Amino acid sequence: MSRTASRTSSRVKKWVFNDAAIKHHHGLAGFFVIKTDVVSNPMLAHRLYRMRWRIEQGFAQMKNEVNGRRLRVQERSYRGKVLLYLIATALRVMIRFNLEQHKALAPSSKLSIPGNSTTKLLMRMNKFKIRRGHSSEWWLLDLLPKQVKQWLRVLFKSGLPPRRFS
Repeated sequence: MSRTASRTSSRVKKWVFNDAAIKHHHGLAGFFVIKTDVVSNPMLAHRLYRMRWRIEQGFAQMKNEVNGRRLRVQERSYRGKVLLYLIATALRVMIRFNLEQHKALAPSSKLSIPGNSTTKLLMRMNKFKIRRGHSSEWWLLDLLPKQVKQWLRVLFKSGLPPRRFS
């Protein structure tokens, strides 16, 4: 027992700084402290912290989408809102993933999301309507610009809808 106590007391903890990494990060992000004993690698701890923060932001956004009140399982309207939010979130993640995949495959492509916002993208696509034709037998889709066709093909991985259908 005295041997283990002498071994642990003889250890000296010291801080090691990587000056090049500090100078690199100083110009980009500034400084903040993450105090943890779970992860010894500071870069890994920082990545994990960023991932955790994204999840926290997602939950905060979901709370705002359902009017900030607590979710009660017995209320159907909340379940519907959560389902709608999850579907919308999956669509947004799919759009972002498809864009990044497209950029990796075709780096010279000029395809982008307007304002880097999926909300703006969906609002621009919402301008195009399907209208009832002259008779009640068919529907007519507005003409789609080239950019919208490219968004449908690349971001949504869908074919172009027919101009006229019944």
